[in-house]
Amino acid sequence: MNLNVKQWRPDSLENDRLRLKLLREEDFENLFKVASDPSIWVEHPIKNRYQREVFQGYFNLALSSTAAFLIIEKASDKIIGCTILHNYNEQDSSIPIGFTFLARDYWSREYNIASKRLLMDHAFQFVENIFFLVGKDNIRPQITLKKLGARLNCQVEYKHGDQNIPQFQYLISRDDWKETVLNY
Repeated sequence: MNLNVKQWRPDSLENDRLRLKLLREEDFENLFKVASDPSIWVEHPIKNRYQREVFQGYFNLALSSTAAFLIIEKASDKIIGCTILHNYNEQDSSIPIGFTFLARDYWSREYNIASKRLLMDHAFQFVENIFFLVGKDNIRPQITLKKLGARLNCQVEYKHGDQNIPQFQYLISRDDWKETVLNY
């Protein structure tokens, strides 16, 4: 299926809790305010992403991805994080979702699940499989992915600068997702 950019990049996606708004260059400062909290990155493989120059690399990656979204809490209209659809693979009908982060105040309130559900509902209109890469020591997202029905697929090395960072790759198929949604 040959997809155009507009299909992958809707201006926004919404549910009752969140609005995902397409990331733009002018969003850097507002998103960096959220990302500049060092505690967000404690379990993350790139622990210094709270530093402006390191975060700039993340932000550039997000802008060059298939689609990146600000995560906005609807009740307060506050930016609480970011999430990315990246590297759509037409050959195996897949796309990874990842590089998600949330402000610390939103870790335990199901916001990660709500943002993943929005992206998965969107992406499964176009692909058969969704992958997630998670730092091997980043436990909270692993728990979230299991709740969503994703299963551990393999361990891979993610190249970041001159570092190879061990990552777990989780997978969920469209059929598994339909089953998860029915039982959720």
